[in-house]
Amino acid sequence: MPTAPTNSRFYKPCLEILTANSPTAMGVSQIIKAVMEKYPELNWTACNGAVRANLLRMAKMPESPICLAEGTKPPEFYVKRAATFSAQPKRAETVVRQINSIFYEPCLEILREHAPKAMSANDVMKEVIARHPDLEWSRSQGPIRAMLLSASEKEGTGIRRKPDTTPPLFFYKKPSGNASAESRTVEAPPEEIMGMAYQQTIDSLRAKLREIIDGLEPTPFEHLANRVIAKILFGKAEDTPPSGDGGIDGFVHIHQDPLGLNVIGIQAKHYNGHNVQSDDIQKFIGALHHRNGVFVTSADFSTRAREEARIASPEKVVLVTGDELINYMIRHKVGVRDTDKIYTISKIDEEFFNNL
Repeated sequence: MPTAPTNSRFYKPCLEILTANSPTAMGVSQIIKAVMEKYPELNWTACNGAVRANLLRMAKMPESPICLAEGTKPPEFYVKRAATFSAQPKRAETVVRQINSIFYEPCLEILREHAPKAMSANDVMKEVIARHPDLEWSRSQGPIRAMLLSASEKEGTGIRRKPDTTPPLFFYKKPSGNASAESRTVEAPPEEIMGMAYQQTIDSLRAKLREIIDGLEPTPFEHLANRVIAKILFGKAEDTPPSGDGGIDGFVHIHQDPLGLNVIGIQAKHYNGHNVQSDDIQKFIGALHHRNGVFVTSADFSTRAREEARIASPEKVVLVTGDELINYMIRHKVGVRDTDKIYTISKIDEEFFNNL
Protein backbone atom coordinates (compact mmCIF):
# COMPACT_ATOMS: atom_id res chain seq x y z
CA MET A 1 0.00 0.00 0.00
CA PRO A 2 1.56 3.35 -0.99
CA THR A 3 1.91 6.12 1.50
CA ALA A 4 -0.64 8.92 1.14
CA PRO A 5 0.81 12.32 0.15
CA THR A 6 1.62 14.40 3.22
CA ASN A 7 -0.28 17.40 1.85
CA SER A 8 -3.54 15.47 1.46
CA ARG A 9 -6.21 14.84 4.05
CA PHE A 10 -8.40 13.26 1.41
CA TYR A 11 -6.60 10.05 0.41
CA LYS A 12 -7.97 7.68 3.05
CA PRO A 13 -11.56 9.05 2.89
CA CYS A 14 -11.47 8.87 -0.94
CA LEU A 15 -10.12 5.33 -0.81
CA GLU A 16 -12.87 4.39 1.63
CA ILE A 17 -15.57 5.79 -0.67
CA LEU A 18 -14.07 4.14 -3.76
CA THR A 19 -13.76 0.81 -1.95
CA ALA A 20 -17.40 0.97 -0.87
CA ASN A 21 -18.53 1.63 -4.46
CA SER A 22 -16.05 -0.65 -6.26
CA PRO A 23 -16.07 -1.76 -9.01
CA THR A 24 -18.28 1.16 -10.07
CA ALA A 25 -16.15 4.05 -11.32
CA MET A 26 -16.72 7.48 -9.78
CA GLY A 27 -15.90 10.97 -11.03
CA VAL A 28 -13.96 13.45 -8.88
CA SER A 29 -17.06 15.53 -8.14
CA GLN A 30 -18.96 12.40 -7.06
CA ILE A 31 -16.10 11.35 -4.78
CA ILE A 32 -15.88 14.81 -3.21
CA LYS A 33 -19.65 14.94 -2.62
CA ALA A 34 -19.61 11.51 -0.95
CA VAL A 35 -16.57 12.38 1.19
CA MET A 36 -18.05 15.71 2.29
CA GLU A 37 -21.33 14.09 3.26
CA LYS A 38 -19.49 11.59 5.44
CA TYR A 39 -16.68 13.89 6.65
CA PRO A 40 -17.95 17.52 6.48
CA GLU A 41 -15.03 18.74 8.60
CA LEU A 42 -12.61 18.01 5.72
CA ASN A 43 -14.15 20.50 3.32
CA TRP A 44 -12.40 23.59 2.01
CA THR A 45 -13.01 25.98 -0.87
CA ALA A 46 -12.36 24.69 -4.43
CA CYS A 47 -10.86 21.35 -3.40
CA ASN A 48 -11.64 19.55 -6.68
CA GLY A 49 -8.23 20.30 -8.16
CA ALA A 50 -6.32 19.05 -5.11
CA VAL A 51 -8.36 15.85 -4.91
CA ARG A 52 -7.96 15.18 -8.64
CA ALA A 53 -4.20 15.74 -8.44
CA ASN A 54 -3.80 13.39 -5.47
CA LEU A 55 -5.96 10.67 -7.02
CA LEU A 56 -4.02 10.87 -10.29
CA ARG A 57 -0.74 10.72 -8.36
CA MET A 58 -1.85 7.69 -6.37
CA ALA A 59 -3.23 5.96 -9.48
CA LYS A 60 0.20 6.16 -11.11
CA MET A 61 1.88 4.19 -8.30
CA PRO A 62 2.34 0.49 -9.17
CA GLU A 63 1.07 -0.82 -5.80
CA SER A 64 -1.85 1.58 -5.54
CA PRO A 65 -5.36 0.06 -5.31
CA ILE A 66 -6.73 3.16 -7.03
CA CYS A 67 -7.10 2.77 -10.80
CA LEU A 68 -8.13 5.21 -13.48
CA ALA A 69 -11.06 4.18 -15.64
CA GLU A 70 -9.77 3.94 -19.19
CA GLY A 71 -10.76 6.62 -21.67
CA THR A 72 -12.78 8.83 -19.32
CA LYS A 73 -12.80 12.62 -19.58
CA PRO A 74 -12.87 13.95 -16.90
CA PRO A 75 -11.11 11.04 -15.17
CA GLU A 76 -13.12 8.50 -13.20
CA PHE A 77 -11.57 6.23 -10.58
CA TYR A 78 -12.27 2.85 -9.04
CA VAL A 79 -10.56 0.41 -6.67
CA LYS A 80 -9.04 -2.63 -8.32
CA ARG A 81 -10.30 -5.94 -6.95
CA ALA A 82 -8.45 -9.08 -8.01
CA ALA A 83 -11.60 -11.19 -7.71
CA THR A 84 -13.56 -8.81 -9.91
CA PHE A 85 -11.08 -7.94 -12.66
CA SER A 86 -9.48 -10.90 -14.40
CA ALA A 87 -7.30 -8.73 -16.64
CA GLN A 88 -4.90 -6.08 -15.43
CA PRO A 89 -6.44 -2.69 -16.30
CA LYS A 90 -4.47 -0.32 -18.45
CA ARG A 91 -1.93 1.54 -16.33
CA ALA A 92 -3.13 4.94 -15.22
CA GLU A 93 0.05 6.66 -16.35
CA THR A 94 -0.72 5.85 -20.00
CA VAL A 95 -4.33 6.98 -19.68
CA VAL A 96 -3.33 10.17 -17.89
CA ARG A 97 -0.98 10.98 -20.73
CA GLN A 98 -3.82 10.49 -23.21
CA ILE A 99 -6.21 12.65 -21.21
CA ASN A 100 -3.70 15.46 -20.77
CA SER A 101 -2.76 15.36 -24.47
CA ILE A 102 -6.25 15.98 -25.83
CA PHE A 103 -5.57 19.69 -25.48
CA TYR A 104 -2.10 19.67 -27.05
CA GLU A 105 -2.95 20.06 -30.76
CA PRO A 106 -5.76 22.62 -30.15
CA CYS A 107 -3.45 24.64 -27.88
CA LEU A 108 -0.63 24.48 -30.42
CA GLU A 109 -3.02 25.69 -33.13
CA ILE A 110 -4.03 28.71 -31.01
CA LEU A 111 -0.44 29.55 -30.06
CA ARG A 112 0.73 29.37 -33.70
CA GLU A 113 -1.95 31.83 -34.79
CA HIS A 114 -0.98 34.32 -32.08
CA ALA A 115 2.82 33.87 -32.32
CA PRO A 116 5.01 35.60 -31.36
CA LYS A 117 2.47 37.18 -28.99
CA ALA A 118 2.47 35.38 -25.63
CA MET A 119 -0.74 34.03 -24.12
CA SER A 120 -1.56 32.97 -20.57
CA ALA A 121 -2.86 29.48 -19.86
CA ASN A 122 -6.24 31.04 -19.04
CA ASP A 123 -6.38 32.82 -22.42
CA VAL A 124 -5.40 29.63 -24.23
CA MET A 125 -8.07 27.70 -22.35
CA LYS A 126 -10.84 30.18 -23.21
CA GLU A 127 -10.02 30.15 -26.93
CA VAL A 128 -9.61 26.37 -27.10
CA ILE A 129 -12.97 25.79 -25.39
CA ALA A 130 -14.65 28.37 -27.65
CA ARG A 131 -13.42 26.52 -30.75
CA HIS A 132 -13.70 22.98 -29.40
CA PRO A 133 -16.61 22.86 -26.94
CA ASP A 134 -16.53 19.06 -27.07
CA LEU A 135 -13.21 19.14 -25.18
CA GLU A 136 -14.56 21.11 -22.24
CA TRP A 137 -14.81 19.76 -18.74
CA SER A 138 -15.09 21.44 -15.34
CA ARG A 139 -11.99 23.31 -14.14
CA SER A 140 -10.01 22.66 -17.33
CA GLN A 141 -7.55 25.50 -16.77
CA GLY A 142 -5.43 23.37 -14.42
CA PRO A 143 -4.97 20.44 -16.85
CA ILE A 144 -4.23 22.86 -19.71
CA ARG A 145 -1.58 24.71 -17.68
CA ALA A 146 -0.02 21.40 -16.62
CA MET A 147 -0.01 20.16 -20.22
CA LEU A 148 1.55 23.40 -21.52
CA LEU A 149 4.23 23.38 -18.82
CA SER A 150 5.02 19.74 -19.56
CA ALA A 151 5.17 20.35 -23.32
CA SER A 152 7.37 23.44 -22.93
CA GLU A 153 10.00 21.35 -21.14
CA LYS A 154 10.33 18.85 -24.02
CA GLU A 155 12.25 19.19 -27.27
CA GLY A 156 10.45 19.76 -30.54
CA THR A 157 7.05 20.73 -29.13
CA GLY A 158 7.25 24.34 -30.31
CA ILE A 159 5.69 25.56 -27.07
CA ARG A 160 7.96 27.83 -25.08
CA ARG A 161 7.57 29.74 -21.85
CA LYS A 162 7.88 33.50 -21.99
CA PRO A 163 10.52 34.68 -19.47
CA ASP A 164 9.64 36.88 -16.51
CA THR A 165 6.03 35.72 -16.22
CA THR A 166 4.26 34.23 -13.21
CA PRO A 167 1.80 32.61 -13.79
CA PRO A 168 3.32 31.45 -17.07
CA LEU A 169 2.58 32.91 -20.47
CA PHE A 170 3.31 30.73 -23.51
CA PHE A 171 4.11 31.32 -27.17
CA TYR A 172 4.92 29.15 -30.19
CA LYS A 173 8.47 29.33 -31.50
CA LYS A 174 9.13 27.39 -34.70
CA PRO A 175 12.60 25.74 -34.74
CA SER A 176 14.80 26.95 -37.60
CA GLY A 177 16.76 24.42 -39.66
CA ASN A 178 18.97 22.10 -37.67
CA ALA A 179 19.19 24.35 -34.67
CA SER A 180 20.21 22.58 -31.51
CA ALA A 181 17.81 22.01 -28.65
CA GLU A 182 19.71 24.57 -26.62
CA SER A 183 19.26 27.30 -29.24
CA ARG A 184 15.55 26.51 -29.55
CA THR A 185 14.93 26.90 -25.82
CA VAL A 186 14.20 30.22 -24.16
CA GLU A 187 16.33 30.20 -21.03
CA ALA A 188 14.81 31.68 -17.93
CA PRO A 189 16.93 34.51 -16.46
CA PRO A 190 18.06 34.31 -12.83
CA GLU A 191 15.48 36.95 -11.87
CA GLU A 192 12.66 34.71 -13.12
CA ILE A 193 14.06 31.66 -11.32
CA MET A 194 14.28 33.68 -8.09
CA GLY A 195 10.79 35.03 -8.69
CA MET A 196 9.36 31.54 -9.21
CA ALA A 197 11.11 30.29 -6.07
CA TYR A 198 9.68 33.24 -4.14
CA GLN A 199 6.19 32.55 -5.47
CA GLN A 200 6.49 28.87 -4.50
CA THR A 201 7.50 29.95 -0.99
CA ILE A 202 4.49 32.26 -0.71
CA ASP A 203 2.16 29.55 -2.05
CA SER A 204 3.51 27.12 0.54
CA LEU A 205 3.03 29.72 3.28
CA ARG A 206 -0.57 30.31 2.15
CA ALA A 207 -1.25 26.56 2.24
CA LYS A 208 0.13 26.26 5.76
CA LEU A 209 -1.89 29.25 6.96
CA ARG A 210 -5.01 27.76 5.38
CA GLU A 211 -4.43 24.50 7.25
CA ILE A 212 -3.95 26.37 10.55
CA ILE A 213 -7.05 28.53 10.03
CA ASP A 214 -9.20 25.53 9.10
CA GLY A 215 -8.18 23.91 12.39
CA LEU A 216 -9.04 26.91 14.61
CA GLU A 217 -11.99 26.95 16.97
CA PRO A 218 -14.52 29.79 16.48
CA THR A 219 -13.27 31.98 19.38
CA PRO A 220 -9.56 31.94 18.37
CA PHE A 221 -10.65 32.66 14.79
CA GLU A 222 -12.59 35.72 16.03
CA HIS A 223 -9.49 36.95 17.88
CA LEU A 224 -7.39 36.41 14.74
CA ALA A 225 -9.87 38.37 12.59
CA ASN A 226 -9.88 41.26 15.08
CA ARG A 227 -6.09 41.48 15.11
CA VAL A 228 -5.74 41.34 11.33
CA ILE A 229 -8.30 44.11 10.78
CA ALA A 230 -6.70 46.18 13.57
CA LYS A 231 -3.31 45.83 11.89
CA ILE A 232 -4.72 46.90 8.51
CA LEU A 233 -6.41 49.99 10.03
CA PHE A 234 -3.52 50.86 12.38
CA GLY A 235 -5.93 50.44 15.26
CA LYS A 236 -6.37 48.52 18.50
CA ALA A 237 -8.38 45.30 18.70
CA GLU A 238 -10.98 44.75 21.41
CA ASP A 239 -12.39 41.23 21.81
CA THR A 240 -15.96 40.85 23.02
CA PRO A 241 -17.02 38.06 25.43
CA PRO A 242 -17.83 34.73 23.75
CA SER A 243 -21.45 34.96 24.95
CA GLY A 244 -23.69 37.99 25.11
CA ASP A 245 -21.68 39.89 22.51
CA GLY A 246 -24.78 41.36 20.87
CA GLY A 247 -23.85 40.00 17.47
CA ILE A 248 -20.44 41.70 17.41
CA ASP A 249 -17.29 39.60 17.83
CA GLY A 250 -14.96 42.54 18.37
CA PHE A 251 -14.20 46.20 17.80
CA VAL A 252 -11.26 48.01 16.25
CA HIS A 253 -10.47 51.46 17.65
CA ILE A 254 -8.65 53.67 15.16
CA HIS A 255 -5.53 55.22 16.73
CA GLN A 256 -5.76 58.43 14.70
CA ASP A 257 -9.12 59.17 16.35
CA PRO A 258 -8.30 60.32 19.93
CA LEU A 259 -12.00 60.87 20.77
CA GLY A 260 -12.85 57.27 20.01
CA LEU A 261 -15.61 58.15 17.55
CA ASN A 262 -14.24 55.94 14.80
CA VAL A 263 -14.94 52.39 15.99
CA ILE A 264 -15.31 49.49 13.57
CA GLY A 265 -17.46 46.47 14.42
CA ILE A 266 -16.08 43.02 13.54
CA GLN A 267 -17.99 39.81 12.86
CA ALA A 268 -16.09 36.56 12.24
CA LYS A 269 -17.57 33.24 11.10
CA HIS A 270 -15.43 30.10 11.00
CA TYR A 271 -17.17 28.03 8.35
CA ASN A 272 -15.97 24.81 6.75
CA GLY A 273 -18.06 23.55 3.89
CA HIS A 274 -20.50 26.41 3.34
CA ASN A 275 -20.45 30.13 2.66
CA VAL A 276 -21.85 33.06 4.63
CA GLN A 277 -25.48 33.70 3.67
CA SER A 278 -27.51 36.91 3.42
CA ASP A 279 -29.24 36.43 6.78
CA ASP A 280 -25.82 36.46 8.50
CA ILE A 281 -25.12 39.83 6.90
CA GLN A 282 -28.55 41.17 7.89
CA LYS A 283 -28.01 40.20 11.54
CA PHE A 284 -24.57 41.82 11.52
CA ILE A 285 -25.92 45.07 10.05
CA GLY A 286 -28.60 45.16 12.75
CA ALA A 287 -25.99 44.71 15.49
CA LEU A 288 -23.74 47.50 14.15
CA HIS A 289 -26.16 50.28 15.18
CA HIS A 290 -25.05 52.57 12.32
CA ARG A 291 -21.34 51.81 12.75
CA ASN A 292 -19.18 50.63 9.89
CA GLY A 293 -18.26 46.95 10.01
CA VAL A 294 -16.04 44.23 8.62
CA PHE A 295 -17.36 40.68 8.19
CA VAL A 296 -14.59 38.06 8.09
CA THR A 297 -15.06 34.39 7.22
CA SER A 298 -12.73 31.44 6.77
CA ALA A 299 -14.78 30.45 3.69
CA ASP A 300 -16.56 32.78 1.21
CA PHE A 301 -19.81 34.72 0.76
CA SER A 302 -22.87 33.81 -1.28
CA THR A 303 -23.99 36.13 -4.07
CA ARG A 304 -26.98 37.31 -2.03
CA ALA A 305 -24.75 37.97 0.98
CA ARG A 306 -22.48 40.17 -1.14
CA GLU A 307 -25.49 42.06 -2.47
CA GLU A 308 -26.83 42.55 1.07
CA ALA A 309 -23.51 44.06 2.14
CA ARG A 310 -23.37 46.27 -0.96
CA ILE A 311 -26.75 47.91 -0.35
CA ALA A 312 -26.25 48.34 3.42
CA SER A 313 -26.99 51.92 4.51
CA PRO A 314 -26.08 54.05 6.41
CA GLU A 315 -23.60 51.41 7.58
CA LYS A 316 -20.72 50.41 5.30
CA VAL A 317 -19.94 46.68 5.47
CA VAL A 318 -16.69 45.28 4.06
CA LEU A 319 -16.45 41.53 3.37
CA VAL A 320 -13.21 39.58 3.82
CA THR A 321 -12.96 35.98 2.57
CA GLY A 322 -10.65 33.32 3.97
CA ASP A 323 -8.21 33.69 1.05
CA GLU A 324 -8.18 37.48 1.46
CA LEU A 325 -7.59 37.09 5.20
CA ILE A 326 -4.53 34.94 4.48
CA ASN A 327 -3.18 37.54 2.04
CA TYR A 328 -3.67 40.28 4.64
CA MET A 329 -1.87 38.16 7.26
CA ILE A 330 1.15 37.78 4.98
CA ARG A 331 1.17 41.43 3.87
CA HIS A 332 0.79 42.88 7.36
CA LYS A 333 2.85 40.22 9.18
CA VAL A 334 0.11 38.84 11.44
CA GLY A 335 0.96 35.30 12.51
CA VAL A 336 3.98 35.29 10.18
CA ARG A 337 7.42 36.88 10.39
CA ASP A 338 10.31 37.50 8.03
CA THR A 339 13.23 35.10 8.10
CA ASP A 340 16.77 36.32 8.71
CA LYS A 341 17.81 35.45 5.14
CA ILE A 342 18.03 38.27 2.59
CA TYR A 343 18.92 37.67 -1.07
CA THR A 344 20.12 40.51 -3.30
CA ILE A 345 20.32 40.08 -7.08
CA SER A 346 23.16 41.92 -8.84
CA LYS A 347 23.39 42.74 -12.54
CA ILE A 348 26.08 43.99 -14.91
CA ASP A 349 26.81 47.72 -14.65
CA GLU A 350 27.00 48.52 -18.37
CA GLU A 351 27.77 52.20 -17.73
CA PHE A 352 30.87 51.23 -15.77
CA PHE A 353 32.27 49.16 -18.65
CA ASN A 354 31.35 51.81 -21.24
CA ASN A 355 33.42 54.39 -19.36
CA LEU A 356 36.59 52.27 -19.10
